[in-house]
Amino acid sequence: MRWLGRLRDSTRRIIPSDLLLSLVLIADAIFIVQLWLAHYTNLPAWDEISAPANDGSCWAGADTVTSGSHFGIGVHCFFDYGLNAAAAVSPDPWGVHSPIAVNPYPGLSTAFFLPFVYIGRLFNSAQVSLFVYLALMFVALMVPIIWATRGRPFVYRLTAALALGPLSIPGIITLDRGNSAGFLPIGVWLACMGIAKDRKAMTVVGIVLAVAIKPQMAGIVLILLLLRRWGQAAVTIAIIGLAELASYALIWHDSFPDNLKESWKVITSFGDVTRPDRLGASVSLRRVVDLGVLTLRKLFGDHAIFDRLATHAMSTGPALLVLLVALLVLAALMRRGFSPLVGVVYLAVLGAISPGWAPGYYGAIGVAAAAVVMRDEPWAWRRRPSDSAVSEGAPRVVTYAVVIATAATLTRLLYPYALTTTGLPQGGFVKSTAWATPVAWTAALLVLIVASAMSMLRRSRDPEPYQAQHRGQTDATGYDHEQPRP
Repeated sequence: MRWLGRLRDSTRRIIPSDLLLSLVLIADAIFIVQLWLAHYTNLPAWDEISAPANDGSCWAGADTVTSGSHFGIGVHCFFDYGLNAAAAVSPDPWGVHSPIAVNPYPGLSTAFFLPFVYIGRLFNSAQVSLFVYLALMFVALMVPIIWATRGRPFVYRLTAALALGPLSIPGIITLDRGNSAGFLPIGVWLACMGIAKDRKAMTVVGIVLAVAIKPQMAGIVLILLLLRRWGQAAVTIAIIGLAELASYALIWHDSFPDNLKESWKVITSFGDVTRPDRLGASVSLRRVVDLGVLTLRKLFGDHAIFDRLATHAMSTGPALLVLLVALLVLAALMRRGFSPLVGVVYLAVLGAISPGWAPGYYGAIGVAAAAVVMRDEPWAWRRRPSDSAVSEGAPRVVTYAVVIATAATLTRLLYPYALTTTGLPQGGFVKSTAWATPVAWTAALLVLIVASAMSMLRRSRDPEPYQAQHRGQTDATGYDHEQPRP
């Protein structure tokens, strides 16, 4: 069809980085108008995005333990930082005498807050500690985008760094809560650059830093195994394991080894805990299961199997995670042009949204995905001399799927409560598109597996055009297209 050919030609001229920035800016403009309208009508719209102002976050105990003074800044008093800082300086962060009820982080992630605590004690001011923490987080949210847009005009780089970084919706939520998720993008980005440039030290440092912030980022090591970089994978796993053990034995030595067992018990049970909507909309992968069950009920009515799926959502969520990771591995094995950077992004995002309750600040991982898109190199479709069935069928479709998923992660739109099936407590009348984050990434991964299967099928039917186009080139995994993969 002629119109289909015109559409295909027009999509070839779309630059993924420009498309992502445009989508985010347009969505942010719409969101600002929606937020103003909600405020004008006295609707608690921001409560759905981050957390209500009266959620009891200003707990003075965290500040007292930190440095003997109160933060006294902000509506939420940057609760997550104060909470984790209080746990870090306690004799046993996971025991019955811990200053917080539940500490879901292992030793390395808890010790991450100690340098900031000591800075506050050095100046005898919790405000100094908090300022350094937030300032570094603000910079950490900008660095990947600034790095990825090198060579672009200054105004473009500044706009992209702010809109896709600290001023994105997840960036604002992260700064508002003071959660360490804001440091995740720089760790994941270092891992991406280390893998892309084959710099072993940078790769290991990036993965270890990401794991030190959020332990579920350990799944990125799977990419090293898929690339057959056994040495890097072994070194990374060894460093993470030794660092975790050392944190328990050296920092909290008085309660070692009991703290190791207590921590494991808390961490394994925390994934089964859900949180009420009053703590903000969740971007958990479990929401895909919930929305799937809801859709099936709308289409086919109430059935016992749907009730069982809803009842056992906590077990179907991890099952979906395992399935998606298996599909990612299958895509990497099927397609020679599979980009490891795409794999790192997928694994990092899946790790971030894997808990049963994943607050909006976990969307900060989208900054790392945005940096990969802004860099443009891993997609490589613009460097190819012609558009064969291979480049047309797989990389371009996957590129746009990742762009849309990243835009959905970094933005939020509001819609009326009347369009939802369940209401918000405390008189809320609006919902956000937080559910679009897990749905979009699940769809993007399905696009990847389908595109990879189509690419493999086309090569098996007519391998000569593919070999002629790519002869002498190596793909993103380092294999020569002309030589058969071992």
